[in-house]
Amino acid sequence: MDNNKNLLITTTYKNNFTLLELFYKFYKHVWNPSNFLFIVGNTDEDKSKNINIINHSLHIDLQVLYNINLGEFPTVNDGILYNDKNIYVYIYDTQLNYPTNFAWDRTRDFLLEGLHKGLENIGHPIFKHNYYINVDNDDLLYTNNAEYTLQNNLNKFHTLEYIPKDTFTIDNQMKFISCSYYYQHKSRNDTIIDKQHTLCRWILYNESDGNCHHKCEEIFGKEHYKNCEEFDINDIKQCCFAFGCPSLEALINEKHWQQTMISDGKMSMSSDVTQDKIKEDFYKYYCYDCLTDDEKQNIPILTTDFFVNIMNT
Repeated sequence: MDNNKNLLITTTYKNNFTLLELFYKFYKHVWNPSNFLFIVGNTDEDKSKNINIINHSLHIDLQVLYNINLGEFPTVNDGILYNDKNIYVYIYDTQLNYPTNFAWDRTRDFLLEGLHKGLENIGHPIFKHNYYINVDNDDLLYTNNAEYTLQNNLNKFHTLEYIPKDTFTIDNQMKFISCSYYYQHKSRNDTIIDKQHTLCRWILYNESDGNCHHKCEEIFGKEHYKNCEEFDINDIKQCCFAFGCPSLEALINEKHWQQTMISDGKMSMSSDVTQDKIKEDFYKYYCYDCLTDDEKQNIPILTTDFFVNIMNT
């Protein structure tokens, strides 16, 4: 793939770097992008802690490029853009907790629009590319032919959800179930066999400030999810590997919201929930043993060593 401003991969972090190295190596291997942009929310007085984590994980040496003020916004302050090689990191100061999960959605939209359009307006269009993948750091969009996928706008991704263990390890027995957010469905007592295509991923490669959508077949219709209906877990050509919960440890220490605890459409803040309750939900809704025999038999489950190979590249 031509690396001259062809593809930009963008994602976000805030005190949740468990998947950082995997994310970088996966997208480098599968998509070979021209550049990466990591947008990082800083909740400490000093930004150096985040810089050190990223430098260590990716074996780089980030240097200050620009101080960038994106304008007034309640959850974004004092942004600095760093760079090394084809990796750009924008770190901004923000609160540890937001009042609702919807506040994060608005923050992300502001950041994406400001970084892309703001830099163009001041004559530094360093993030202007032909294609864009703006995605959550726990969504790994896979294709067996990135150039063909972009050129033909193959932008629907059937989603396989990682089944977590107590501790996140990349090994040859990683399991993924063919039902995105299965733990949310189980917490609502939904039949997850009927929910396999409700939250598959959908992206617009030409939108610099848009994010990967979690769209359901009820909104777009099954004809738009033909790739989901034809998905073959034994012959995967395109899918999203979703790590919504990497581990029990990450659920306790890194997740700002608890996705199995939803009331009136709002998730419970992790800071408002006891560790005992989080552990209870993990073993009730997330782990492999919580799946029923019927679910294990009737929903495709992939066991793979693919990510071991990725980490060794």
